[in-house]
Amino acid sequence: KSMLTIFRNGQLDFHREIVMGDNDFTKAIIGTIFHEGKAIQFSMEEAEEFKNKFGYPLGFVDSMSFKGAPLSELGAMMRPVMERLTGEIQRSIGFYSDKTKGDSVSALYLIGKGSKIKHLDQVLNSRVGIPVARLPVPRNITIAGNKKQKGMFKNKFLDHTVSLAVALESGFQGSLLPGIYRIRQLQSKIKKIGTILGLVLLGIAFISASKAYLKTKGLQKEIKIAERVALEAETAERRYARALTQQKNIDEEIAAIHKRVEQDDDLLQILRLFSNKLPNELLISLFEYRWEVKKAPSSTTPKKGQRVSAAAENKEETPKSIRKLSFEGGSTAPGSDIKIAVADFLLTLQESGYFETVELTDELMQESNDKNKSDELYWFEAEAVLKE
Repeated sequence: KSMLTIFRNGQLDFHREIVMGDNDFTKAIIGTIFHEGKAIQFSMEEAEEFKNKFGYPLGFVDSMSFKGAPLSELGAMMRPVMERLTGEIQRSIGFYSDKTKGDSVSALYLIGKGSKIKHLDQVLNSRVGIPVARLPVPRNITIAGNKKQKGMFKNKFLDHTVSLAVALESGFQGSLLPGIYRIRQLQSKIKKIGTILGLVLLGIAFISASKAYLKTKGLQKEIKIAERVALEAETAERRYARALTQQKNIDEEIAAIHKRVEQDDDLLQILRLFSNKLPNELLISLFEYRWEVKKAPSSTTPKKGQRVSAAAENKEETPKSIRKLSFEGGSTAPGSDIKIAVADFLLTLQESGYFETVELTDELMQESNDKNKSDELYWFEAEAVLKE
């Protein structure tokens, strides 16, 4: 069977089943031919070979033959099938034109196994009267794998066009594509919408959480002190009222802190730097921006035998806040120079002027034993300290 479908303005507008297809041409070829006093009959495999090599005998001379059978005789056996097929197509297009009050079909594309019959598009073009061609392989489909697999896809594309369309355009939850193609499709979507939006939201969330956490710890300590004072000096009723008032004030202060830390000029500039300088073959999977508190080193160290005063011994080191950036990522299809790309990216960050240090803390290269390299993986972790 064959299915004729007509698209109008990108939407399916008409379809009709034609009870005729590739097997009808095959059955016509395997019919018995009498030539020079002997009967010739091809097998199914020989008929398939003839369709791929000669197809519909178009422009051949009488002396040409296939396994002893003249091509003109084979053409005569295929002609009734071709006449029926072209007649059904012409009637369907005519019906559609009458239905739409004069709209014409501008082009006819062939898909499926039967579309590979040699010269089929040329014969239909001359008989139907509109441009006819095999459906070309879409340019915006990326094939994972080596050159051999890409060639196999092109050879099998016409056979599986319908299945491929269902996989790409399915309304089901999730994708029907194999895993490696889902990864490519996800990467393509991420590139289209831009990773900068996700990085900005993630960065703001980490800033808010880090600063609010530190401030909240300090405020909670104040609450405990205030509660202890209230318990010692006031009645239960007054202590309760005082605690409610203090809790309200602290909640308002925490809300104000969240509002103040929603924006950070340095972070926004760093996110823009990541978005512009990140190599195309890398994908960032984790981005963490945080404040850390560490003690500053002591400025004086007593010499051997030198006495240190009690005030100096009890003097606490001044705490110092630093900003740290941790990120990790990798590639599911790394090339031989993937480590060079990571090193160049880290050097670009170091030279940007925003960081004191940028270090690669860990990396992993998982190589494939298979020729198609579909399970290769490169992963890395890095850490940077921002300038004050």
